[in-house]
Amino acid sequence: MSLVSAPSLPPLPSSTSPHLALLPSTPSEQHSVLLANSSAFRGPLTVPAYLRREAHLASQALTRDGGLTGWVLVDTLAEPRTVLCSCETIKKRALVARNGEVREVVCHGVASVFCEEGNRRRGYAGRMMRELGKLLRTWQARDGEVAFTVLFSDIGKKYYAAYGWQPYPSSHIALPKTSSQHESSEKIQLLYESSVEELCAADEVLMRKEFARLARDHTDIYVTLIPDAKTMQWHHARELLIAHELHLDPPLIKGALIGSEVGKRAWCIWTRKWGHSVVEDNGNTLFILRLVIEDRDGNESEQIDQVAILLAEAQLQAEVWNMREVQIWNPSSVTLQAAKRLLPTANIKERDEDSITSLMWYGDGVGLDDGSAKLIWIGNEKYGWC
Repeated sequence: MSLVSAPSLPPLPSSTSPHLALLPSTPSEQHSVLLANSSAFRGPLTVPAYLRREAHLASQALTRDGGLTGWVLVDTLAEPRTVLCSCETIKKRALVARNGEVREVVCHGVASVFCEEGNRRRGYAGRMMRELGKLLRTWQARDGEVAFTVLFSDIGKKYYAAYGWQPYPSSHIALPKTSSQHESSEKIQLLYESSVEELCAADEVLMRKEFARLARDHTDIYVTLIPDAKTMQWHHARELLIAHELHLDPPLIKGALIGSEVGKRAWCIWTRKWGHSVVEDNGNTLFILRLVIEDRDGNESEQIDQVAILLAEAQLQAEVWNMREVQIWNPSSVTLQAAKRLLPTANIKERDEDSITSLMWYGDGVGLDDGSAKLIWIGNEKYGWC
């Protein structure tokens, strides 16, 4: 009896081949991509639960109707075309303050960069990132000028910088959970989903006023992602689906607010992230998505009081949800002082490897040491992550 060998796979193309192209994924390609990258991105979920999470996230107000795009680097000569690596982008609203004016623009957030093991160390990811940087400059430009793109690197600061995404300050304060024997401050109002849209609208008004001031008084260029309700709801849809899949109670409390007089309030909106174990708290984190102080020119001591009360409530919620800690990204001096009231040893930790906030600017006039304007990212907080 003769043995029949299995058909050999065609050799992989060179990463410099002119026949490679970065294209939006088809539904079947996107399904295959999710199966392939599930081990990297599913966290504590099973593969079927991960697929349900991604389908759920793709149906949110932020991502549906073209808000989310799956990308694949493919060999166009292969039939069917071969996926060599992949990523996703989410279209976000953003502001630019420059030369005395404020413009609302489009920003694309890059996420889920992935290359299967057999395709690694061949230059495909680098080819994809080069192509992506060029494509996004005009992608969905009918919805407005695409001024910049962002990503959050988990492989340090150098790799994506080589393709145009420059690393920005990536720091945080971490506070441990607080024993449930502590009680909430009587000044605290817990926030539910019904409050998020109103508070985000108020936040956007404040941000636009601040950007008008920056545009008027400064020569540097300022950018921000707008912390709108669609963005917060996307984060909350993520935690809600994960909690459901892990058979946990629904996480209904979305943040906390202090103060009742409009213009004098402060609030924070948070989300929960589970690591690879629900029982153990290692890796479980309550992230402050956005912290807002309405009276930004007010008394600093009062601001510190407000933020300290909000952070203390976040610590209590971390305990309730078996979170290891509370994290707040790129904290202000007020936030640091508030954290030190709760934990005298609290300090700012610089991240060097994970969640490195990175930005590619498509405009001109930005320099480092040549006297050109600086590009400053305002509101570089966890809500921008994707």
